[in-house]
Parts: sequence; C-alpha cells; structure tokens
Amino acid sequence: NVTIQPHAQIRKKTSIGHDCKIGGEVSGTIFEPYSNKAHHGFVGDSYIGSWVNLGAGTSTSNLKNTYGPVRVEYQGKKIDTGMQFLGCVLGDYVKSAVNTSIYTGKVVGVAAQLFGCCLEPIPSFVMDADGGKEEFELEAAIRMQERMFTRRDIEQTDKDIQLLKDVFEKTKKDREKL
Repeated sequence: NVTIQPHAQIRKKTSIGHDCKIGGEVSGTIFEPYSNKAHHGFVGDSYIGSWVNLGAGTSTSNLKNTYGPVRVEYQGKKIDTGMQFLGCVLGDYVKSAVNTSIYTGKVVGVAAQLFGCCLEPIPSFVMDADGGKEEFELEAAIRMQERMFTRRDIEQTDKDIQLLKDVFEKTKKDREKL
C-alpha cells in the first residue's frame, strides 16, 4: 500500500514500509510505515521512523564536504561511524517544513519539528527554527498524532497517547538545555 509519485527516483538499498508516500530522489534509505516524502528533494543513506512527514524540497546531505568519515553526536559525544555515507536518523513523528536541509549524520528525536537548516542533533519534542529551539508541547504532539491517524482512517487509542507521554517524559532531560 505504498504510493510512488510520478518521476520518483528510488535507488538501490532502499526499503519502504507499508502506507508510505514517496517522491523525489531516495537512495539507501529505510522508511518505516506511514511516512511521507511525497515531493522533490533528496534523502540518502538515512533511517526515517514511522509517521514522519518531509515537506517539499526537504533534502539530506549524506556525504561530508571533506569526504571523511561521518561522526554522529550522541549524548554530547561525537562517535565516528567509520562510514563515508550517512544521511540522518529521524525518530517517529518528525516533521520538516518546506525546503528544510538536514546536514550529514544528524540525529533527530521523536516529534521534532524542523524548519530551515538542521545543523545539529535535535532532541525529541523540540521545534528547531531559525529563531532558535523551543519545546514542542506534548498536547500539541498528541493533537498532531490524532490528526495524522484520522487522515489514514486509524483511531488514536489511549496506548498511542500514553506512548507519546512516556517518550516525552523519558526525553525531558534532553530538552533542559533549551
């Protein structure tokens, strides 16, 4: 039950979960179910969680300008992946605005909202805009989840809501620096 848009370029090593909408150029990327990248833009060598929506023109970089190995920042430490090609890792429910750029090796948490350029890791439930970062309220994430589910004729359950609440609480420390 995948929709492939006209003129999409789906390259090798790409895996697309059920109920996804894919357009533009995709290479070496895993899409979990119910995620959308329906418009132009490039996503390469990335992991895209469930219920992600990438706005038109959203692109990832999967190769450093130096051609060196990609380092990923995790819990304040830079980890050398030993990989030359690595785009991004996007948690469930991530949304990007039109023409968002996600730099090489960026990790983005659950229900994060991206606008403009994503230059560094983004914690769960954070809106990253040109004006800075701020917390994306839990209640707004729950409403967003309900609207997304409704569009796909899926009923939001108490378990779905509780999962968001649990992730919000478990990632609270990651947002303290905002």
